[in-house]
Amino acid sequence: MRPFLYNYLSARFSTVIATDPIKKKLKEKVILRPLPVIKSKVPQFIIYGIIGVSLWTISITLSFNYQRLNSSTVQGSLFNVKHDSNSVELLGNNINFSSKYPWVSGSINNLKGIADIKYSIKGDKGD
Repeated sequence: MRPFLYNYLSARFSTVIATDPIKKKLKEKVILRPLPVIKSKVPQFIIYGIIGVSLWTISITLSFNYQRLNSSTVQGSLFNVKHDSNSVELLGNNINFSSKYPWVSGSINNLKGIADIKYSIKGDKGD
């Protein structure tokens, strides 16, 4: 395949050099050199695509968690747990989320009144 392509291109696109501009005689000079090897950019584009899709997936997942975390349902349930006498007995005072960036799993549907959520909390006595 390579020699055929090389011969075809070198015959088709040969270099023309004018030797004597007054007489307008033209001489053809074929430059024989190998064609440059062009690297395929497909793997590079695939890697960029994977990185882009991964970043979008992570961003969307974190934004949905942030939306669930700041919903009135989660804040209200955390308020109820903080002020419940049984939870204060078990966990102690200062009941809050167990980590700085908590993960709220489950779903909240305010229109239907359905809340199926789960998150971890901790207090002074433990988790």
